[in-house]
Amino acid sequence: MIHYHFNFMQELYDTRGISLYYNAPRTSNLHPQMIIPPLRIGSLQDIALKEKPPDTTHGLYSSLEHLIHREPASNDTPSIYIIDNHQHAFFCWCEALKEGRIDAKALLAHFDMHDDTYTSSDYEVNVNDLSHVTDYVGSTLQCYNFIAPAYHHGVIGEIVTCSPFHQVPHDVKAISSFYDQIRISSLYSDGFDRILQGERKNLIVDIDLDYFLPFVDLKQFNDSFMVLDPDDFTPERLDFEIQQMKILLQRAGAVTLATSPGFIDQEQAVTLIHRLLDN
Repeated sequence: MIHYHFNFMQELYDTRGISLYYNAPRTSNLHPQMIIPPLRIGSLQDIALKEKPPDTTHGLYSSLEHLIHREPASNDTPSIYIIDNHQHAFFCWCEALKEGRIDAKALLAHFDMHDDTYTSSDYEVNVNDLSHVTDYVGSTLQCYNFIAPAYHHGVIGEIVTCSPFHQVPHDVKAISSFYDQIRISSLYSDGFDRILQGERKNLIVDIDLDYFLPFVDLKQFNDSFMVLDPDDFTPERLDFEIQQMKILLQRAGAVTLATSPGFIDQEQAVTLIHRLLDN
């Protein structure tokens, strides 16, 4: 059962609460086995996971029956999007800009196990035309290169990126033409307080739930990526980081939460979303 009400978003969603643009399951041009779910207005109770298809690799399948847009209750609360593969965030940010939830060149606070700052081979997209944005996401973007075009077109400006091990795991400078706009920070640094000083419309909080993989499945992380000390990823630290993120979420104009199928167990990802969004 989908729970929603309508206000200023009537021009972007139909009477069923389904996006006029992200409005039907579509096949990704880059990965024919990946079906892009439709976007609809909903709540935490409307998150529904699909059965994982056989023979999948990292990020090459869709895990949600539909992407969720939890509309803001007022101008003092964020517009929240729950997505599976991270490239959908590009559409969400463009939609949030169109409906006035964020200003152009908003600061992006990006929490992720990966930096996602690879450049795209194609920046030809009209960010003011959501139909064009929809086609662009399906034909061009992947889960590691959606930030660069958002910066290129002025949807976002300064970028603050944070990984669970207090550093960006890839060589950002080598792969990012916009490196000078990226600051590396953590939830323990002065940069966190600086983010909170900005206006709501100048802040996007973007969280890839695989950020939490070392906390919820350190063995999988160590087997797949690098060996980390379990003493660094305690339940107490997880509680602290979630509380810090919740503070950020309440200050943002727009929030994107990506479940990242293939990188973290999807049921664990949904549980973490509830922890982040439940009061």
